[in-house]
Amino acid sequence: MFTFTKLFWHNTQNQKARLFGIAFIGFAILLLLTILAMSPYNLLLQVWQMSMLTGQQNLTTLILMMVGAILLTIFLFAMLIFPFFVGVISAIHHSILNTTKARWKDLFRAFKKGVWGKTVILGILTLLFIVVTAIIYALVNAGMTFLIQQIFNW
Repeated sequence: MFTFTKLFWHNTQNQKARLFGIAFIGFAILLLLTILAMSPYNLLLQVWQMSMLTGQQNLTTLILMMVGAILLTIFLFAMLIFPFFVGVISAIHHSILNTTKARWKDLFRAFKKGVWGKTVILGILTLLFIVVTAIIYALVNAGMTFLIQQIFNW
């Protein structure tokens, strides 16, 4: 950790403004992509509320819209958001470890032909890890809740 910090202060002496700009623009684009990925859920919530208020409940349409929103979010995360995040991190890492200047095209390094496929696979594995962790958490939580209820009701 101290070596990395020392390299940061040494190798980024004259390019801190550029590195800050690359990181700021990169994370702003990531924020916009995340908002784009989450926007179908707002529409889905509004459609669900309107169907409940009017009494016209078509569950098939709501379920299909929910599945479509989930698939769109997974697609955008795996194909755009995660590779762009990898590009931002690699641009920062490249400028710190190498003595070369930070370049704006380093943001899009993860979208190259050979690298993009690897980042998509890594993004899918990350999503799979998050889902498995959430399932394990839900099962442990349900088990602990049941166990605590049995102890206090005894």
